[in-house]
Amino acid sequence: MAASDGRRLTADGFLLGAAAFFGVFVFRARAVVDGTTYFPLFDDAMVSMRYARNLAAGDGLVWNPGEVPVEGFTNPLWTLWMALLHLAGLPEEKVGLLVALTGAALLLVQLALIRRVASAVSEPSGTTADAAVILLALFYPMAFWSLRGMEVGALSCAVVGAVLLALRLRERWTTGRAASLAALLAAIPLIRMDGALPAAIVAAFAVAWAEPGRRRRAALVLGGAIVASLALQTAARLAYYGDLLPNTYYLKMTGVPLAERLAQGLFVLRQDVLRELWPLLLLAALAGPRSAPEPRSLLIVLALGQLAYSVWVGGDAWEWMRYANRYVTVAAPALAVLAALGIPALHRLLRGVATGLLPPRWGAAVPAAPSALGVRLTAVALALLVSGRPLADWVETGGAHVADDARRVEAGVRVRDATSPDAVIAVVWAGTLPYFAQRRAVDLLGKNDRVIARLPAREPWWPGHGKWDVVHSIGGRRPDVVLELWRWSAADFAYLAALGYERPGGGPWVRRDSRAVDRARLAEGLRGLQSGGILR
Repeated sequence: MAASDGRRLTADGFLLGAAAFFGVFVFRARAVVDGTTYFPLFDDAMVSMRYARNLAAGDGLVWNPGEVPVEGFTNPLWTLWMALLHLAGLPEEKVGLLVALTGAALLLVQLALIRRVASAVSEPSGTTADAAVILLALFYPMAFWSLRGMEVGALSCAVVGAVLLALRLRERWTTGRAASLAALLAAIPLIRMDGALPAAIVAAFAVAWAEPGRRRRAALVLGGAIVASLALQTAARLAYYGDLLPNTYYLKMTGVPLAERLAQGLFVLRQDVLRELWPLLLLAALAGPRSAPEPRSLLIVLALGQLAYSVWVGGDAWEWMRYANRYVTVAAPALAVLAALGIPALHRLLRGVATGLLPPRWGAAVPAAPSALGVRLTAVALALLVSGRPLADWVETGGAHVADDARRVEAGVRVRDATSPDAVIAVVWAGTLPYFAQRRAVDLLGKNDRVIARLPAREPWWPGHGKWDVVHSIGGRRPDVVLELWRWSAADFAYLAALGYERPGGGPWVRRDSRAVDRARLAEGLRGLQSGGILR
């Protein structure tokens, strides 16, 4: 009994430690402007926040109120949750805190769920489950993407929950369990549309595990839930936005040769494997696959599916961070369980090496199986091997782009103070700055612009950052202020000047005939931010 209590205390200790880390992470990501504390999220998450705020205000699920709707987000349920949080009555500078805390809560739920999944596919002692919790709790990319407001934690948690329900359904089929799994499988593509891939994998295994006489019904219920979910959001998108797919699909997946996209995706995955994923993949390989219908095979296919998907889309836009992107991160829970299962095999391998190198008397002293403490310590060592570098970076910087996002909060406040409510601004970073500026915006990189999203991609290709058109965005939209530039040439600067834009005080480009801008105040407010490289 004491040993069991100690084991539970160890697992609880890691959960408490994870909760403390999540809290510190969120607190460090704050920004203070003129004595007011703001909680900005990752810039892409702030794009969803803009849609959510407009929806909560009654203006619709739009980027700019009053304009033709464009679906510049891919996470409808997460955006709807953000809209509900905007109705909570908090000042808008604090809404991001609620989103980040939601991410933290989902991460803790996911750790509890992954413990149950690991227990279902391993020995009854729970040691492997402890190791899986440790590996996932210390996997930095999961914390980063989730606590910075992205839907990664919600999607990953839902997939783990679906795996657990599928495992329970495998043990005993009941109508209630089947209905619960179907509901969760339907929700996953609504959290993020490409969640249909892991949802379909879980459904396929659940159908394969069902008794032969029940498989047809299982396929109709579980597969039908996913198809119905995709059909519902597609019909809603066609009715509201007039597009078959989200605008971000056209932005990232069209106008670039397939071979180029796949080559980029393979390069990115290779870098991820060599840099951080190899310990998890090595331990997963040591665990060894079981026969096709077994639970471990579900985890293997889920992990491989997410890695393949990352290749298919060409990786993500922030690979320079040098850790797992959003798509690969969703594979982390499955990899954590598989790697935990491989720890005893690693011990046996090392024991074989030791007994071959050491004198017989010493080699015999090496235990045949690792102790519970040894498994946990091995998991900690593996987790630090995987995430030690980004954790060290976080200690120093607070996280990638955290300082940039804080400066863009201030830039947004300064723009709001120096412009009238009818001003239109043009931006590259389409999230934090326009959200806090509270002005209509032109998205120069096209996430929220249907015309830009359908252009051919420019060289060198970079997901979501390879399409722009100064003639359309500036010449056609005529924003009052051009706050940021992207890979523009001297010819583009000359074009802006010809359109009547000028740079008073060396600040951003302002349209000469605009009456919506206090030029002196804008230049003064942004001067320090420009010198820090925030506007370019």
